[in-house]
Amino acid sequence: MESLTEPSSIVPDVSTKLAIGRTHAANERTLMAWVRTAISLITFGFTTYKFFELEVRAPQGTSWLGPRGFGTAMILIGLVALAFATVSHRHAEVSLRHQNAKLPVSLAMLVTVLVAILGLFGLVMAVFNR
Repeated sequence: MESLTEPSSIVPDVSTKLAIGRTHAANERTLMAWVRTAISLITFGFTTYKFFELEVRAPQGTSWLGPRGFGTAMILIGLVALAFATVSHRHAEVSLRHQNAKLPVSLAMLVTVLVAILGLFGLVMAVFNR
């Protein structure tokens, strides 16, 4: 039985290499779909918060039932979804690398990190902007 910590010593044939490549591409597309979902949630939350902040123009307090709480919750849901998707993607990538160590670097992961940074910035703006 093979160890899960060492790559396979068997050289895969062409069809296996192509299958691994397709699986890698599907994994990248799945992460990008989650990134789009997270962007939508973060954007919707921040936009809702800013729209009502400009529309109401009155102190809203710290109630979680108002636009600030709703917007903050949507941003948090987007960031949590992004975190779970990143963990799932990383787990699949590690599994694929045990099959074939010559996989390309995940550009979707770079996009994910950039979106997470922007999402955290939006969360800070929604929580600490009075």
